[in-house]
Amino acid sequence: MAEYIMRESGYPGRLETEIVGELIRCRDCKYCRQLDDQDDLCQYTLTSVEADDYCSYAERKEGADG
Repeated sequence: MAEYIMRESGYPGRLETEIVGELIRCRDCKYCRQLDDQDDLCQYTLTSVEADDYCSYAERKEGADG
């Protein structure tokens, strides 16, 4: 099931939301690589990540369903 990044605007009683983009988890990102006996590594930011993490640089890898 796809997750989305939402933006809220307005004021109490008149709040509006809009979809800004799709949220892509590290497990579905083309920059994430699994290392042996370690956390996954994000090759874009060169940091360790967990499967449920996400960031603004994410791009869905081929074949990953959202």
